[in-house]
Amino acid sequence: MADPHRNDLMALAMSIISKYEAHFNLFGEWIYDEEELPVCPECQTPLKYRDSRLRHIRREGGKKYWGHIRRLFCKKCRRLHNELPANVSPHKHYEVEVIEGVVDEIVIPDDPENEGYPCERTMLRWKKWIEHNRPFIEGYIRSIGFQLLGLGPEFLKSEESILDNLRETFCDRDHHWLTAVNRLVYNTGATLEVWPPCAP
Repeated sequence: MADPHRNDLMALAMSIISKYEAHFNLFGEWIYDEEELPVCPECQTPLKYRDSRLRHIRREGGKKYWGHIRRLFCKKCRRLHNELPANVSPHKHYEVEVIEGVVDEIVIPDDPENEGYPCERTMLRWKKWIEHNRPFIEGYIRSIGFQLLGLGPEFLKSEESILDNLRETFCDRDHHWLTAVNRLVYNTGATLEVWPPCAP
C-alpha cells in the first residue's frame, strides 16, 4: 500500500487531450481549457487539478509561444500527470505538425520556410526517435486492439505496419498520426523512449 506521506510524488506521467479550447490570456500565453474529463492513465481514477506551469512551444521557423500546461494529481496512484494538448508531443518543444512534417519528409533541411528551425540535427534525431520506437508502437497498439478493443487474432498477427497505416490515414494534415500514437500510448500509461536517451 502506498504511503500517503511520501514526498517523492513520483515520476510525471502524461495525458494527451484532444478536445480543448485554446485562447490567449492578458500576457499573450495560451490557455488550454479541456472539454474532456481527465482520468488517470494508470487506474482510470478522475484526476484533480493541482497547478499549472508554463511550457514554450515552437512552430516551424522557430517562432515560440508559451502555453499553460495543467498538472493533475491522482489520489489513488499518488502520481502527477502533465495534461498536454493534442498539438504537443511529450518531451518535445516543437508542435506535432512540425515533427510529423520532418518524419514524413515534407519539412526538409533546405526548406527556406523553416529558417534553420528545426535544425538538421534535430530533424535527424526525430527520425531516429520514431524508428527506434517503431517496434514498440507496432506491438503496443496491436496489444491494445486485441485486449481492449476486442479485435481478433488476425489483427494481432497481421504483418501490416500499423504506424504506416496511421501515416497514410492522416495524410491530409488536418489530423495527425503522431497525436493518435501519443494518445494510444500515453493515455494508457505507457511511454515512448526518448532518443538519444540524454537528448530530448
